[in-house]
Amino acid sequence: MNECHPLHKKIVIHGHEWTVPNEPGWEEVLRVVEPIRHQLLSNCATSHECRLATEQLRKIFLQYPVSSKYYDDSKQTDKAKDYPNSIFKWG
Repeated sequence: MNECHPLHKKIVIHGHEWTVPNEPGWEEVLRVVEPIRHQLLSNCATSHECRLATEQLRKIFLQYPVSSKYYDDSKQTDKAKDYPNSIFKWG
């Protein structure tokens, strides 16, 4: 019997919806990132400030194995390479 697992899952934290790969561990990462995302990206007035904000978030994502494999090419698994890079776009 084949089980069908969705490739992505949606997680809502403080009213912001994240779409991430369907893997365990994302909830912990997003609970750390969400307050920072809200504060930094809501208040950046220039493209430079927004780039600095996303760089700070990137540093957090690199600290967790579940998310770092989507940033670090040397850690990417075949499964991670199949996901589009767009999972870290901000909206």
